[in-house]
Amino acid sequence: MYRHSTPSATVSAQPPPLSLTLIGPFTARVGGQVMDLSQLAGRKARTLLKLLAAERGRILSADRIAELLWGEEMPRDTAGSVATLVSRLRALLGAPYIERFAGGYRLAEAPLVHLDFDDVAYLTDDAERLVYAGDVRLATIRAAQAFQLAGVGRALEDEPPAPWITGLEEQRRLLWQQAGRILSVAALRSEQPGRAVGALEYLTAAEPWNESLHRLLILVCWALGEIPRAISVYLRLRDRLTEELGVEPSVRTRMLYTALLREDVGQMRDAIGSETQSVVSAFPSAGVD
Repeated sequence: MYRHSTPSATVSAQPPPLSLTLIGPFTARVGGQVMDLSQLAGRKARTLLKLLAAERGRILSADRIAELLWGEEMPRDTAGSVATLVSRLRALLGAPYIERFAGGYRLAEAPLVHLDFDDVAYLTDDAERLVYAGDVRLATIRAAQAFQLAGVGRALEDEPPAPWITGLEEQRRLLWQQAGRILSVAALRSEQPGRAVGALEYLTAAEPWNESLHRLLILVCWALGEIPRAISVYLRLRDRLTEELGVEPSVRTRMLYTALLREDVGQMRDAIGSETQSVVSAFPSAGVD
């Protein structure tokens, strides 16, 4: 009879994951439990955790950390001051989440540490994959989830502006815009135009001279039966282009507007196909096998 052998040594349990929310108000959870960061007795320890999260994957030296945290008012013992902050963090959260190296400190990688940016990136990539696979209904759901998560606020909005936050905010903005583009395509192709309105309103406000995005918004309004709103989108774009850039809308945009005024259903439906395909062709993975 087969008998299980008794292990000679006890296998240490894997610590629960540390989940950090960087978009909007900052929060930290260990194993699903929200951590009270006020116990850290000082703002700099909390800021250090945010800094390590923003620079995840990189080893930050004590000098670099001190420079970012203290600025011109550097402590005399930079290594000791940073080590004290790290010790406070490890005491509250657990030692495994912040790794020590001869050259500095680094936040542990996934799956031990999870960021909300990971969720947005995964949902966006999955939505893009689903668009290519033709499952536009599920792509709409995934893209809407990504767009909502990325749009709850600015990156680390409870921190004062700083150069190291600017890069993180740019990542969030790009993810938000990409999720919005995918959502627009998937919603139009799955005949759920109402789900794309909010995303396209944001995208056209962020890129007021982007004719492709405005054409998509015109098509969404048309698909919803909101013809006056679609006309207003075109006129707003035309006025911006002529007044601020001194140019007229492109032939393609003017042709779409003409089809809208003529109530040419066939041409409008053809435009949905061509405009969504143009956006898909510009996806980061377009042309990648």
